[in-house]
Amino acid sequence: MLIARFPPTLAGAEIQCYRLCCELAQQGHQVTVLTQKPVPSLPAYDRIEGFDVVRFPTWGTTFTSSCWYGLQALWYLIAHERFDILHAHMIATPAMVAKVAGRLLNTPVLVKITGARQTGDFGTSRRYALGRLKLWLFWRGNPYVVCPSEETFEEARTFGIPSDRLSYIPNGIDTRYFQTSRQPKPSLRQKVQWPIDALVAIYVGRWAEGKGVEKILDLWERGVAEPTFPWHLAMILSESPPEKIAARMERLKGRVHAAIRVVDPLPYYQASDLAILLSEGEGVSNFLLEAMACGLPTLTTGAAALPDAGGENTGTHTLQDDQAVEEGLAFLTTISRERERLSSLGLAAQKHVQENYTLDHVGQCYLTLYRSMMRPRPRK
Repeated sequence: MLIARFPPTLAGAEIQCYRLCCELAQQGHQVTVLTQKPVPSLPAYDRIEGFDVVRFPTWGTTFTSSCWYGLQALWYLIAHERFDILHAHMIATPAMVAKVAGRLLNTPVLVKITGARQTGDFGTSRRYALGRLKLWLFWRGNPYVVCPSEETFEEARTFGIPSDRLSYIPNGIDTRYFQTSRQPKPSLRQKVQWPIDALVAIYVGRWAEGKGVEKILDLWERGVAEPTFPWHLAMILSESPPEKIAARMERLKGRVHAAIRVVDPLPYYQASDLAILLSEGEGVSNFLLEAMACGLPTLTTGAAALPDAGGENTGTHTLQDDQAVEEGLAFLTTISRERERLSSLGLAAQKHVQENYTLDHVGQCYLTLYRSMMRPRPRK
């Protein structure tokens, strides 16, 4: 596995890579992760959950650190010619390293695309000249590509990736861990210091352009101005938001509850009533999968919803992107008076994830793909 960042750094791609490594190692496969070492205190080598993590030190700016990581990872692969598959995450330096090493070592390469639209792999790379060069090199390398959603699949196909090199494999979730709690909701609320009797919608993720945090705050600013709006908002953020966003959250103090750099969001999911994600583009959101596995219905835009979330039978209420604030406010106001419907939507969401997004199913999909990629290698 080649990935720029890896836990303890937590974001969508990193979490999915970690979960896949755990699943493959549990099934007896040998997995090595090559990643950066952004914090000096992190060990250069770790043995985690049955797989190896090799961290290379960073140097200088983001660009120079990326280049230095790439050179070290390439040298490691050349010096340890023992891998059957090189699996890179995101169209970035790990993918470029994997393609060069794959060519030199005659080893098949798989690149996972992680997001769609303006915040996705293609959208972000097209914004600058170096990114467009990277996309051209990626296309010239003719890699195997895995997409976690129908939208990312279509973007890759439109970009020119041949159909025989494209695969759709959704993100996976450990439903044995992410599940509803047996403890009563008031007890769960006390642990996270939220109002016991209020309805709470939760957002877990980072602040970035296109993630829809501004829309969520727009909705709450409109909502708290109305006396019949009972909802509180929990913002579980991977890092401190910019000053402008923090100021808006401060003005909503008492109705917005923030937590920064939370290692395990499970207690927050279990204490919530609904998950909200209004982003302008996603691959498959880890946040939504985790929340749904914990029995939370979801309120999303069409761009953010799971690719197969076709309606309330999957526990999802989808808003029009350009009407998200108005429609979201109407839905939250209505559903607050229909608690039984809110509960039934949560059960439908949980069932949908358990039937379609379990980690063992995703692991088997990857193993099948790996085996189809492998070809006899010449003997030395």
